[in-house]
Amino acid sequence: MKKRKNVYEEIILPSFILLAIWRFLKTGSIKQGLVTLFGLLFLYIIISIIKSLMYKRKMLKSGIDKIDQMSGQQFEYYLSQMLGKQGYKVRLTKVTGDFGADLVLTSPSGKIIVVQAKRYKKNVGIKAVQEVGTSMSHYNAMEAWVITNSYYTKAAQTLAKSNGIHLYNRDDLINWIIKAKQPKVS
Repeated sequence: MKKRKNVYEEIILPSFILLAIWRFLKTGSIKQGLVTLFGLLFLYIIISIIKSLMYKRKMLKSGIDKIDQMSGQQFEYYLSQMLGKQGYKVRLTKVTGDFGADLVLTSPSGKIIVVQAKRYKKNVGIKAVQEVGTSMSHYNAMEAWVITNSYYTKAAQTLAKSNGIHLYNRDDLINWIIKAKQPKVS
């Protein structure tokens, strides 16, 4: 959300002001400049409302609100089922003593992937990235993922990037769910 706000503050709003000033200078009318400015702001608000409604519809369609109510174990099981339907062979690890991985995936090509699943209300921090990273050698994995119904802290993103760990956030999860719900075309 911060990214959208920065774009608004740094690009869109100044552009609107410049267009209003240009309109004022071209016509010599303050009224024309203000009409231009408020017209652009009104259009921006309408577009923002439409985008917000579309996002809410997408969230409802995905059922992410049900995932938000799950326990951690239920979320792990849910992911195992969803990833299994996407062609991965999935193994759930033990609840305790899992060595930092909740799921061990084997892709159709044979690649082993360890997954740390985090069903959180807040942003996921570096601990999840550290845990899944250290689990790679234990499970002989070639790739590591952290999947959450939330988002990640900046520190977690930085650590994941420097260690080649894939982070999948709420938006990714919603897209996966919607894609999984679509009928298969043969």
